[in-house]
Amino acid sequence: MITFHIARWNNTYRSRHPLPAGLSAQWDTGLLQLAEGNGLAQMGDSDEWVLVRRLALSTRMSAEGSQVEAGLAWEQALAKSLRQALDEGGPNVVRYRDRREAVADMVYRAALGDGARAWAWRRMGLISDGALPVTGLRAAAWRALTSEREGIWPLLTRLLFAEARCGAWTALMRALPPEMWRDVLGGCLQTRPYTLSQPLATDDSQHAPGMFDTPGATALLSWVRSQPVLAQRNGETLALLLAALGRIHGLPAGADPAASPAAVLLAARRMLAAFLPLSAPALRRKWPPRDGRDADGARYRKAHGSRARPESEPPRDASAPSSRATATSSESARPEPTGQGITGDDPRAAGQGEASGAAEDMPEPPALPDFAEWQQTSWAGLLFLLHLMPAAGVLSHPYVSAATPVFMWRLALALRVPLDDAAVRAFCGGWLPGAAERSAPGSQWAEADALARRTVGAWELWLAEKAPDLESPRLAAVCRRIGRIRFEPGWIETHLPLDAADARLRRLALDLDPGWLPWLGCVVRICYD
Repeated sequence: MITFHIARWNNTYRSRHPLPAGLSAQWDTGLLQLAEGNGLAQMGDSDEWVLVRRLALSTRMSAEGSQVEAGLAWEQALAKSLRQALDEGGPNVVRYRDRREAVADMVYRAALGDGARAWAWRRMGLISDGALPVTGLRAAAWRALTSEREGIWPLLTRLLFAEARCGAWTALMRALPPEMWRDVLGGCLQTRPYTLSQPLATDDSQHAPGMFDTPGATALLSWVRSQPVLAQRNGETLALLLAALGRIHGLPAGADPAASPAAVLLAARRMLAAFLPLSAPALRRKWPPRDGRDADGARYRKAHGSRARPESEPPRDASAPSSRATATSSESARPEPTGQGITGDDPRAAGQGEASGAAEDMPEPPALPDFAEWQQTSWAGLLFLLHLMPAAGVLSHPYVSAATPVFMWRLALALRVPLDDAAVRAFCGGWLPGAAERSAPGSQWAEADALARRTVGAWELWLAEKAPDLESPRLAAVCRRIGRIRFEPGWIETHLPLDAADARLRRLALDLDPGWLPWLGCVVRICYD
């Protein structure tokens, strides 16, 4: 059943004849007792938030009816009206898959200066009650962003990948002040090691050629090329992000994959320097003229192509707004419409004192795209074995610490899980072996395969002792489970049907949320729907 909360009621009873004393109070009591309704049970997932600002409903009451009948009538009217509102959609209805989705939308819209959904964020407790200027809205969004460290990286990468569709990354880079970037990257589990790294004493480290060939690194460098001035102003922030986006996989143990945070951060700075051959002051002082006759213009075209100047960053002295105009345009939220509803806010607070620099008919910003991948799996239980990795004693092995995803891939092979099943990708933290790994001779993986076989043998003995009632082979009995897997950068969710819950595995604590796994570099969740 899906619970729901009604913030405010505004009731009016109309009758041709005077009502008996106390009857309206009886109807109100039936109304207030609404908690869970049969008509609302199938309206969303258990983690979904459905917020309706204003909902009008009507029903007929009988003077001879009981309080229970009155409550049932209200319940049916509410379900009907709510279904109609959800079908129609519009700005009166906001739906979020879960709380993380709401925070992502709030950060995105706050960066754009759009406060049209502030009423929904208030209902979720993401911002305080009362009117809020856009600066306060942004501050609340940054607090929400940093409040749950496990969700920072998925949110940042989502905004990065959404740049081409809605300009989300540019908006964030313009709106988020440098001091907040330090807090965000210092709290993010994926970037924190780089913020704490010490500079290298020497500059002789070797780096894998494909270190920054990942989709995320490619997207960030593409943005740097399109926004050179803004990128130059945020150079260290971008270097930290690029270091975390660059991953090294497939290297054998002992090859020194330059995985120390300081070495990777140095490589990221070098890569950014290659993409930004001109300093920010030079770009601001001397933009290449259209005829391209100056030396700076020639160097710029050689590095960035044939454009005379970046189309996305106009010269400051020609068209940049004044400081006063900037405060008006970038720190103004669209005024929030007033009104009240069953999930709305106090109309006395709504819309009063809000920043109102934008026009009321300002178009709705594009929706923030969702790049998560859903894949079916027949081996969802493979992720249960992640709980056993620390006790297996393999994480400190030199091979595993040098190339953890590669070892997890070989471990999945030793468990006889089909490599084309989505669970293998999740087991490897979202990584999949490329053509080079798949075509490599078996001798290259001899050490990893031997370690994987020993690990599988130890797990078989452990299950035989702890769960003798499991079907044989026991590891296969644990792993063979139908489900769905959701992939995001730094976040993996496995969804299984509720009737697939197994008390034998729960007693062993195998189907609990693994959470943040630093050795795998991602969050893993196990959900029963």
